[in-house]
Amino acid sequence: MVKKKKMSKSEEMRHYKETYVDTDLAKLIRGDGLSFSKYVIKHRAIPDIRDGLIPVQRRIAYTLAYENVLSNKNRYKTSRVEGLIMRIHPHGSSWGSINSLSQPWNTPLPMIDMEGNIGSILGDGAAAGRYTEIRLSKIGDRFVKKMTPEIVDYKDTFDGDFTEPEVLPVDFPSLLMNYQSGIAVGMTTDVLPNNPREVLLGTIEYLKNPSITVEELMNTIKGPDFITGGIILNSDEIINYYNGEAVRFKVRGRVVKHKNHISITEVPFSLIAQIDSWTAKVADMILEKKIKNAKSIKGYSDANGINIEVEVKRGCDIDALERELYSKTRLEDTVRGSFLVIKNGIPKNVGILEYLECWSDFQNDIIIREHKAIKAKTNNRLEQVSSLIKAFPNIDIIIDVIKNSKSESEMKHILMTGDLGKIKLKTKKAESIVSKFDFTEVQASYILNTRLMKLSNLDKNALVKESKSLEATLNKCKKIITSPAERRKMIIKVQTELLETKEFSEELWKRKTSLTNQGETKVVVDNTPDSVSVSIDKFGQLLVFDNTADTPESSIKRYDTDTADSIFAFSADGNLYRFKLKELKIAKPTDDGISLSTLGLFSASEEMIDMQSSELILESAEDSDVIQITSKGIGRIINTSTIKTKRKKCVGAKLTKDEKIIYSLNKTKKYIILVSNLNKVKKIAVSDIPTASSKTVKGNMLAKLDDGEKIVKAYNVSAGTIKVAGETVKVADIKLSKTNTKLQKIK
Repeated sequence: MVKKKKMSKSEEMRHYKETYVDTDLAKLIRGDGLSFSKYVIKHRAIPDIRDGLIPVQRRIAYTLAYENVLSNKNRYKTSRVEGLIMRIHPHGSSWGSINSLSQPWNTPLPMIDMEGNIGSILGDGAAAGRYTEIRLSKIGDRFVKKMTPEIVDYKDTFDGDFTEPEVLPVDFPSLLMNYQSGIAVGMTTDVLPNNPREVLLGTIEYLKNPSITVEELMNTIKGPDFITGGIILNSDEIINYYNGEAVRFKVRGRVVKHKNHISITEVPFSLIAQIDSWTAKVADMILEKKIKNAKSIKGYSDANGINIEVEVKRGCDIDALERELYSKTRLEDTVRGSFLVIKNGIPKNVGILEYLECWSDFQNDIIIREHKAIKAKTNNRLEQVSSLIKAFPNIDIIIDVIKNSKSESEMKHILMTGDLGKIKLKTKKAESIVSKFDFTEVQASYILNTRLMKLSNLDKNALVKESKSLEATLNKCKKIITSPAERRKMIIKVQTELLETKEFSEELWKRKTSLTNQGETKVVVDNTPDSVSVSIDKFGQLLVFDNTADTPESSIKRYDTDTADSIFAFSADGNLYRFKLKELKIAKPTDDGISLSTLGLFSASEEMIDMQSSELILESAEDSDVIQITSKGIGRIINTSTIKTKRKKCVGAKLTKDEKIIYSLNKTKKYIILVSNLNKVKKIAVSDIPTASSKTVKGNMLAKLDDGEKIVKAYNVSAGTIKVAGETVKVADIKLSKTNTKLQKIK
């Protein structure tokens, strides 16, 4: 953590001058909002694909390593570490992240070893930082043991005062083992935990056979394995998750039925740190008679495991109580899986094979950089040893030269060139020997820096032995640096050795979560109403609610349908997405909506079409014509019958580079008016726009654009007015034009 020189505040202030700038507030907010969202995505919420950490976690581990608070050292007060972390972390207290990294229910392989009250899986909070002490765990040590500038790149901290590593050189695929969840602007990640032993064995299989398929890999890495156990009911979604899709797993707690009560021994992963509050909520539901077959609920969970007992009401059926618990409470719940990571500085959804490929590339890079550093040090030492071997036969003459020289530079000159100048030695033979000296600068410097006593007592056999050992090390380094097969063996060896450690023992990591499919389990009562409404606001936030409720205030569009329906949505990049309403939770009109990217529809890099200029298309709706306009002035009419597909994602419109769909609405009026970023307009008859025979057929050029010009807005109107650059323009005042002609300035 190197401290850098920085100007004082007074010096900084002299560089600033107060100025006022006229600007468009909307553009300013959009620009700043975009910058902020990119920062949050990359620097706060989403894990790096290489070490599997978000920045605050990396800074915690780095600070502890920098302070030498390793697993074999004394602990520091948590509050003290918090203060140290704030030197390099600009986002306030890291207490919550420190706790999370020490809690096995949040981080199955804890990076932090905390002494004191760390909280509980039931929902008890951890003690304040002044009461607990921490250090890196043995797992945490593995993240930092090779952390040097030669092996990983360092960067300036947020204020330029210090430096920090861009990534930590962890030597096992931690992201597949430890749970990572983050909410950024417009996107979320939920990388679910897998069984660590399965991951190590699967990684070895991948390294031995990089062409392995996901299906083959799933024979070893079977699926998410939660600390809370439970049963994944829709295990057929695991392959989609491992292929990089965002999925929603239906997870059910495990129960044991007795004569008069049900014992709950495992719960869905979504209930971690909420078990006590869930138990209290179920108790309230029993009192309010929302759960009709239960008499009471009591919690007996402790450090040995989860144990919650629900007593069945006299005269009621225990199976009916079980169904009620699953259908009316979160004993059966949804757990979202989304493998969104930062790869090469960009957020991306990846699959398990792409992750393992990136991780193995990262390990190769670590090994190459490590052995290049070893090679450089070995070369330097070999040159030093070679100088002593070379000097050994004439060591007395060299000592004589040193004694007769007036300065270090003169000594070095004689050793490198053999030129004695005016110096006279004891014999002509000695002077003749010196004249043949041709030591390198490194060798000469090392000889001169070696104590005379050591020079006079050199052991040639020991030097020759060391020289051979150094040459063997060099040959080994060269082989490792140039041989991918050799590096692969090294990575496999590390994973194999980890399997033998206590932290990855078979006894500790017996699989907890069972996998099945819904059809193999008991039917759960479904109280979801058949008739629902879907609303969307101008930010693309979607809300599904009972259609008897009022429309949310923020809604700009409402669609009435039922839970059997599916909805299609175009992205600005031309992709067509389909999602089933029955997979979405029914909310209240007052609840917050969810974005299409959160649903796993749009990828992190995709843009939405402005919702005031686009439609959601219901599968059940009557077929209609939709007008689509792109930023390059291409237009078409497409019937919704040609886009309805059973696929979750497909190409909906073929676009060129930098081309975006900016308008996609039902044809209802007589004209289309195009508006460009240069505030030019053009009115075209809708009848002049061609109808596409399929979703991949491109439209025609509706307008010729000047350099730097693009279409930013379109209106489907028959009369009235439109807004252009804040001014109201009458539709009748805009001249009707033919297609493939230029836009005109407003008169």
